[in-house]
Amino acid sequence: MTKEYVESFIFKCKSIKFKKILSFLALTGVFTFSFAGCSILHKEEAVIAPPLVEPDKVVYDEVDVKKGSIEIDVKGSAVFQSANLSNEAFNYGVSYLKSINVKLGDKVKAGQVIAEQETEDLESDLKKKKYKLQMDQLTYERIQNSLDAAADDRTKSDLKIQLEQQQINIEMDKMDVQEAQKNIDHSESKASISGIVTYIDTLNPGDRVTPRKTVVTIADSASLELLYTGNNTDKFNVGAKVDVSYDSKNCTGKVVKDEYNIPSDASNASRKAVKVKLDTKPNDVEIGDSAYITLVIEKKDNVIVIPSSLLHETDGRNYVEMLDQGLRVQRNVETGLKNATDVEIVKGLEEGEKILRE
Repeated sequence: MTKEYVESFIFKCKSIKFKKILSFLALTGVFTFSFAGCSILHKEEAVIAPPLVEPDKVVYDEVDVKKGSIEIDVKGSAVFQSANLSNEAFNYGVSYLKSINVKLGDKVKAGQVIAEQETEDLESDLKKKKYKLQMDQLTYERIQNSLDAAADDRTKSDLKIQLEQQQINIEMDKMDVQEAQKNIDHSESKASISGIVTYIDTLNPGDRVTPRKTVVTIADSASLELLYTGNNTDKFNVGAKVDVSYDSKNCTGKVVKDEYNIPSDASNASRKAVKVKLDTKPNDVEIGDSAYITLVIEKKDNVIVIPSSLLHETDGRNYVEMLDQGLRVQRNVETGLKNATDVEIVKGLEEGEKILRE
C-alpha cells in the first residue's frame, strides 16, 4: 500500500462527515503497515519445560532377625539383716525399769547386762512370802503337836485333815518364794547372743515393765540374710535360686521364706517379705547394707528374639513390617515370652530375614 493510494482514499471520503474516523482509520492503517513492514512486533516465545528432578531415594532402616536368649525375671533391691535375732525382755514379775545400759548400734557379748529393773519392791515381796512360809510351818508344827497329844479318834482325825491342808499351804508358800526369788535373780536382762543392738523400747527409768515384753533386740552380725519387700514377692518360692550383686561382687542364694510360709496372723508387711539365705557371705558386709537381687522365673535359649519396639499390634493381631520387592508390607507373627525390652517370635519369622525399624 503506497502513500499515494492512502491520500486518494482520504480524498474520496472528504464528502463524508466522519473525517475524524476516516483519519483514524487511515492512521491505523499506516501504523499497521509500518509495524508489519518493519517487523516491530515480537513473536510469542515457546514455553520452556522445567528440568526433571529425581526424587530422593527412600532409605529403610532394617534389622536382622537373629536367635538369642530371653528371660523373664524379677529384679530389685534387698537389705542385709541378721538371720539370728534375739529379743531380750524381763521374763519374771511386774516391776519398774531402773536402766537400759546399751544404745542403738552397740556391739554386745552374750551374758552382758543390757537392762535392769528396780528390785526394792521385788525384795519386799520376797520377804513377805518367806514370812508366810514360816508362819505356815509354825502352824503345821502346832497342829502336829496337838495331834500327838490327842486322845480320842475323832479329834485325831480332824487334826490329821488340818495337818494335810497345812502341808499343802507350805508347798504353795515354797513355790511363791521360789517365784519371788526368780524375779530378783532375773531383774537384770542379759544378752542371749553376741551381736549388734538394733532395737530399744522407748522406756524411761521408773516406767512399768511387764514380763516378756521386748526391751532390746540384738542381731547376730555373723549370720546374715537378705530381706526383699519390693514388687512381685509372690514370684519368690521357697528354694528358688537368686543371683545377688553386692559392691561389684556376685554371689548366689536361695529363698528360705516367702509370703506363703509365715503365720496367717502376721502383719501385711511381714507377709510381703522374702528372705534369701546367701550361699557365701560377701566380705565387709554389714547389717543395713543393700544388694541387688535377680530371680529368673523363665528362660529360653536359641530362639528368635526381636526388640519389643519392632512388634506392632492392631485388631488383636501381632505383626512386623518388612520389605517385599521394595514395598513396605506387614507380616503376622506369633509371640512367646515377653519382658520389658524383648519378645520371642515363635512363628512368622526366620533367622536371617530383615524387619523394618520405625
